[in-house]
Formats: sequence, C-alpha cells, structure tokens
Amino acid sequence: IPTNNPFTDTNNTEILKANSLGIVQGKGNGIFDPNGLVTRQEVAVMYNRLLESLEIYPIVTMEYVYFADENEIEDWAKNSVQLLNKLEIINGVGEKRIAPLGNVTREQAIVMSNRIFMRFK
Repeated sequence: IPTNNPFTDTNNTEILKANSLGIVQGKGNGIFDPNGLVTRQEVAVMYNRLLESLEIYPIVTMEYVYFADENEIEDWAKNSVQLLNKLEIINGVGEKRIAPLGNVTREQAIVMSNRIFMRFK
C-alpha cells in the first residue's frame, strides 16, 4: 500500500495503488475526483498506462485512423486513443466517430476491461 497520498479527496487504497503504478494521475492540484465521470479518451490513456505498467508494448502497424470527431481528441490522448482503437479495446460509436469526450458507462468499462483481459491474458 503506497504511503504517499497525492490526493486531498480520496484515500482509497486501490486508487493510490493505481497512482503509484502511473495508471491514474487525477484531475490535478491534488484532486482525484472519485465520484466524477470519466471520458473515453481518459479511459484510453489509463488503459495504455496499464499496459505500460505491465510492460506490455503491443506493436500495431495499422495506419493512422482519422475519426470524424478527431478535433475533439486532446493531444495528450491521441496516441492512446489510436492504440486502444486499433487493438479493438475501444471502438467507435458510429459514423466514424470515437466520441473522445463522451462519458464511459459502467457497462462500457466492463466490456473494455474484458477485452483487455482477453487480449493480453
């Protein structure tokens, strides 16, 4: 269990473990926002960090995928969104959109977690 807590709004040991592994960083300024919503691009970044923490570096040779809502993907999330989409962990939402700013439902998170597990077990 990590002894250092960078967050002022949670002391959840699972969050602290994920933080110590570099998977989650919170919202900034000591805020994790444990009751907040998470966007699809944030989930892509967290899953990418999870793979890195497990020292899993998948090689993907597909070309860059341009989404209709490409301009909504933040620069810090572009590589993760591309990787997780190419690995078929995070799929589009139709009409060539990835909906990077859309909130992830619990059901979507379960499906994505299952896909990660099945692909890299």
